[in-house]
Amino acid sequence: MPFEGKLFRTSLVHWGQQRQTTVLSHEAHLETLTRLVDTKSDLAFLDTELAKILNVLREPMALRKRLYSRILDYHAATSPQRKLPNEILSLIFTHCMTGPIHVPVAFKEAPRNTSHVCSRWRQVSLAQRDLWKNILIYFDVFLLRRWNSHFACGSMMEELLRRSSSKLISLTFAVSNGGPIKIDFDQVSNYIVDHAHRIQKLSICDEDCSDRELPRDAFDSFENVSFSALESLVVDIPIRNLPCPIHWPQLSHLEIDDRSQGFDFTALRLLLEKCNKSLLL
Repeated sequence: MPFEGKLFRTSLVHWGQQRQTTVLSHEAHLETLTRLVDTKSDLAFLDTELAKILNVLREPMALRKRLYSRILDYHAATSPQRKLPNEILSLIFTHCMTGPIHVPVAFKEAPRNTSHVCSRWRQVSLAQRDLWKNILIYFDVFLLRRWNSHFACGSMMEELLRRSSSKLISLTFAVSNGGPIKIDFDQVSNYIVDHAHRIQKLSICDEDCSDRELPRDAFDSFENVSFSALESLVVDIPIRNLPCPIHWPQLSHLEIDDRSQGFDFTALRLLLEKCNKSLLL
């Protein structure tokens, strides 16, 4: 190497012996200062040589990066999933669904993750309307604070409803951690009103079993909205808070759990009188 003879002009062994001395003599002190200057000079020289080497390597390293990227592209182009028809890919995405889509959104869960892989996967995901028809809205005060915007949750809701197109949808309100407050319902319900006629399954649940009661005016915005396609209703809130008008005769499944707050049996009797006799309770 060109700097091989220049480096380490001082004896490290000798210096190691000098280090054992508690107090350096005058001569040793001067020698140490000389060694310090020489060592700094050696280090500066080495840094200069390394900079020259790195400068020489810069272009080959950039070329290597481009070639490696090209290899990844070739692998991707010849990967087995590229040969799958869109119909098969769509079925695979459907089987990836393990539950409803959460609002606020969990981006690592299907179908959000499958729609962010590549343009083709995104097209297939968005074209499969069934992927977007099962929605769970968390009225969790801590989660909403983290998003720092009720409007953001409403926008997510609007986007999911748009992606499900005209499909019948399943909608769950999950209440937990101190929620909800009136503004939560107002923001979200504004986006749901125009799609109420597509809601086939509706669940209103106390997610953390804290016996929390929804605000009495939580569903005021649904007062004149028709849930004309509703077939399944699951609630664990006071019956007086049920959204209406609901076409009770067409319900095929009704589940009510209001034990902690006491049933309003009058309301329950009136409700059941409206329901289909084949209703599954």
